[in-house]
Amino acid sequence: MIPIIKKIAFLLIITSTSISSEYILKPITKGLNKPLAVINRQIGQSNLLFIAEQGGKVIAYDLELDEKFVFLDISDRSFIPRFPADERGLLGIELRKDLIYVNYINKEGSTVVSSFKIDSTKMKANLRTEQVILSVSQPYSNHNGGHLLFGPDNYLYIGLGDGGSAGDPMLNAQDLTSMLGKMLRIDPIDSAPGYFIPDSNPFANNSKYRNEIWAYGLRNPWRYSFDKLTGDLYIADVGQSNWEEVNIISQDDKAPHNLGWNIFEGNECYESNECTSENHHIPEFVYSNNANYIKTIIGINDDKVNGCSITGGIVY
Repeated sequence: MIPIIKKIAFLLIITSTSISSEYILKPITKGLNKPLAVINRQIGQSNLLFIAEQGGKVIAYDLELDEKFVFLDISDRSFIPRFPADERGLLGIELRKDLIYVNYINKEGSTVVSSFKIDSTKMKANLRTEQVILSVSQPYSNHNGGHLLFGPDNYLYIGLGDGGSAGDPMLNAQDLTSMLGKMLRIDPIDSAPGYFIPDSNPFANNSKYRNEIWAYGLRNPWRYSFDKLTGDLYIADVGQSNWEEVNIISQDDKAPHNLGWNIFEGNECYESNECTSENHHIPEFVYSNNANYIKTIIGINDDKVNGCSITGGIVY
């Protein structure tokens, strides 16, 4: 599930000299169409927010001038969502040097990870410079993942869902010959197609499995982030019927990580009486997406409160 948000909000933290703190949510811009991702980068002298809209546009918002403009528009090649709960379209963005990286579902329904050159004089990306880095066929319209993030090791981490439908019917998440249901780690070639495989990837130089795999057994790693102090990777994985989870992979732990799906959902067996936690990376945190459980946790008895899927976040 993709949350639909009409505004980007800025979290302003005001801390007094006492122990308590006051948190204020302050809207800083509006008029956006399904913003799904936002990152902050400096281009030249401009401090910008880059906002990915699901329909295919990347909007740049100048924090100092309070102005926004279209930085990149790939709606001619990105899938345009046809209904509110459609999980396709432009799903993730990342910037490095003079390149903007995007993760989108194309018109044919496949995941495409590509880069565009940034023209800093015109303050926009050049649409004609697209270099496709990676493409993966998607069997269904949901569970596409879509996040992009350069790690502290300067490698690109790409989260892909299990391919969609419900319950991983194609068993992609546990299939090491498939890139679906995985966290991939690659070394993209700047301004050129393709990528290198880091030698420290768990299955590097293994002819039986996909060398790009960093972790597997994921249902839909919608968002993830690195702890800047430790380099640990925090992955929010959207649950199926009962449990949402957060997994942590330590920077120092190089073993291949099986995060469990679809053998496990959270810490419980998924539709099976025969499963073992052997070689299963136990989630750091799980919570129920059952509506009654949510009401109990937040102390609200309201029929409008439904089970909530995890979205992800930032390690602060």
